Amino acid sequence: MSSFAVDLREQSSIPWPHEQDMLEVNGQTLSASDAIKLVNAFPSEHHFIQHLIDACLVRQAMDGCDFPSTSYAAFRAVVVDARFDEWWASNREGFQTVTCAWMSLTPSTEVPLRILVGNLASNPTAAIVSARCEGRRGAFIESELKDLGKEFAPLRDSSIGAVVPLHVAGPAIGIVIDRADPILDDAARSVAVETIFENWMKEQRAAAQVRWLWRTDEATSAGVVVGSA
Repeated sequence: MSSFAVDLREQSSIPWPHEQDMLEVNGQTLSASDAIKLVNAFPSEHHFIQHLIDACLVRQAMDGCDFPSTSYAAFRAVVVDARFDEWWASNREGFQTVTCAWMSLTPSTEVPLRILVGNLASNPTAAIVSARCEGRRGAFIESELKDLGKEFAPLRDSSIGAVVPLHVAGPAIGIVIDRADPILDDAARSVAVETIFENWMKEQRAAAQVRWLWRTDEATSAGVVVGSA
């Protein structure tokens, strides 16, 4: 729910919102009454100001469409559908699920590194148990590639069964045990939809020319252009 605080000052040079338009985006003005309607209806968590700009940009795009767009949801779906296949083709690898194992090399052990590497490659479970018994750390990880922490980044492109050096709060080694093909399930589709539409919004913001028509502070009192990217 949106809320507004009104400061009643007897001697103020700031005009009341209804006295003039609030905002101009790409030459199209937005009145105070329309702004309030858009803020209440536009489903976003952006800051109030960005909220207004985004609402203007979406409305302009809807007005300029070659198809009848009766709702924000319908327009959003059209934008996403037009870009979905290309986005998924470029990003599907990040949704691949990998199963990995890793173990630290500190505190130091008398076992040669080549033996530790061989043990992890041949029997990850036994290698991790042995590491823990020696006071070292080790664990299994199952994660989508896009969610792997930066300390495990070397595992993203490694082959199954190849032991690679890591740095997990100290020297470590890791191995990819299995890779599962990406699945376009509800969770993946939700991420895709949000990302695709936000990317589209960023493009619109970057190209927009915003000029404030309602004074809010000294920086905008003259109706200067405000960057919205």
